[in-house]
Amino acid sequence: MRHKGMGGALVIRFAYKYYGRAKQCFEKALELEPEESEWNIGYAIALYRTEDIKRSSAEDSLAVKQLRLARQKSPDNAKITVLLGLRLFDFDKYDEAESLIEEALEMDPTNPHVIRYVSKNFRCCGNLDRAIALLKRAIDRTEKSAFLHHQLALCYKRKMTDLLRGDARGRGQEVRQLIGQCTYHLQLAITLRPNFLLAKAELALLYGQDRRIENTQVEEMFKAILKEAEERTDMLQIIHHYCGEFHHYKNNSESQAVHHYTECMRLGQDRHFGKQSAYHLKRMAFKRVNRDPSDGEALGILGFIHKARGKKSEAIEYYEKALEFDQNNEEYLNALSELERLSLG
Repeated sequence: MRHKGMGGALVIRFAYKYYGRAKQCFEKALELEPEESEWNIGYAIALYRTEDIKRSSAEDSLAVKQLRLARQKSPDNAKITVLLGLRLFDFDKYDEAESLIEEALEMDPTNPHVIRYVSKNFRCCGNLDRAIALLKRAIDRTEKSAFLHHQLALCYKRKMTDLLRGDARGRGQEVRQLIGQCTYHLQLAITLRPNFLLAKAELALLYGQDRRIENTQVEEMFKAILKEAEERTDMLQIIHHYCGEFHHYKNNSESQAVHHYTECMRLGQDRHFGKQSAYHLKRMAFKRVNRDPSDGEALGILGFIHKARGKKSEAIEYYEKALEFDQNNEEYLNALSELERLSLG
């Protein structure tokens, strides 16, 4: 048994791939000490991290039930309070969620975990000015937090993206200011944490938008980031997606974009970035097939997407079509052979 006081803090530091194991450990700890507040907190956080909200509701959510229980045992724990609020937001329970978030902020306004969760929620909900104000206030107290600078950069990026999607005529100076603020905070985040790969990838994408910087320079940046990700493995899927975005939208290299989006999907097509890569691949492939129905590579891409999603018959159909125009493609032949074996089994 670990020392009391470590439960919540311990699970917060776990990488994504260890959350399932953390959940099992806390379940066993609670069998021995069901009233121990730290084990209840750790278990609540692990459930929050692992729960599939698409298959649940506020009433059935194990995370919501455990977060409520943990909060009863530790009513002054701002972290648990804010997580309960955010999970209720996921289930559209806005009134209670907002009340809990405000309570958490009043309870512990300088807690970096509370600020992190709340600012991320505000950003995702589009309340960017509130998120920026909160993060600036937090940075005033914790200047050397790479995470907070990264979160603030993402807020400025979202504002810039929203501005560019609308009518940005006559607002060029505002766009440049947002790019400058985003760049500044990403550079600070990387200075404070040199191995912050996500911030590096965000910065490289931003440089890709700067006409003063050659694409070859940005490409070299992404190669270095990808190499670092391959050595660490934990961020590899996300970095492949960012590489795909750079080649797709900035470098006009569709073949490289397809490669990186495909690798991203291979590393987990059910995760957020896997789904995003699948979306980009599908759009690219359909666009090519509509332009040229005999485009074997595009048909093969659609076969790959359907195969990854477990849609065997659709995958077989697309691979067979792809082989009509690319008869000796070993990748398509092997995929088709595997699918046919699975169908027979």
